Amino acid sequence: MSTLQHPQEPEDGALPPGLDPTRDVMQPPRAATARPPYQPLAGRAAAATAVLALLLVIDVASVTSGYFEVQLFDRLIAGEDIPNSELEASDTRVGMLGLGQAALAVACAIVFISWMHRAYSNIDALPTAHRRYGTGWTIGSWFVPILNFFRPKQIVNDIWRSGRPVSEPPPWLMVWWIGFLISGILSRVAIPDLGEDPTLAQLKADSTNYMISDGFDAAVLVLAILVVRVMTRRQEAAADECRDQPPDGAAPQPWAQPATAAAPAATGAGPVGDPPAPGAGPAGAAPDRPA
Repeated sequence: MSTLQHPQEPEDGALPPGLDPTRDVMQPPRAATARPPYQPLAGRAAAATAVLALLLVIDVASVTSGYFEVQLFDRLIAGEDIPNSELEASDTRVGMLGLGQAALAVACAIVFISWMHRAYSNIDALPTAHRRYGTGWTIGSWFVPILNFFRPKQIVNDIWRSGRPVSEPPPWLMVWWIGFLISGILSRVAIPDLGEDPTLAQLKADSTNYMISDGFDAAVLVLAILVVRVMTRRQEAAADECRDQPPDGAAPQPWAQPATAAAPAATGAGPVGDPPAPGAGPAGAAPDRPA
């Protein structure tokens, strides 16, 4: 049996910083991870604004078309003889506007979520901002039942708080969000099951519902454009404010020179009884590490 005694390995919590027990050497401290760079938001904001504005125009046109269609049904109910060409033109106009609305609604969802994802990811680049959820929720929260009633608004609140000047989300953001939820309900109410042979009164009521729904959508779209423009401007202002600041929490590079400070008056840098390190300069300072 060997008489050599191996020193007991210290517990994990007792290891000095930088000690690698497998190599029995001291490693230089690892610098903290710096903040990610801020990604420009203006491009995605411009795309979202443009598509939202196009859908707004289509909705206003649909409200106008719905008004004329309701007038057309009133004439039919009154027994007026209307040429087939006029009826077909009205149906074509309504159908084309409906297709445009459907296509632009999908495009709006894509560009708005893309803008929202970039804005939420940028929170990590701002030293005084904080996000409560993962960036993936900027996409997934819209498609999870029940969660999609409140999580997107919470994410929007985080984006607002990341901007400058510092303030809490204003009431009009809640108005926009409640309006968005009501808009979704109205769009479902406007698509009733009229059966195979609806009456003129049912068709008129259906057109009226569509007209109300489109008008409400237009008001919500105005607020959505305001959300994108104002919150983009606020976050860009926050980015400009911290652009010249060093990364938050980043440690100095290993072996970097410390900040200039007054040298201690004592001839020894360490505690009493500790001699200066071999080769040390005045006040026991360690020599520069070669590059």
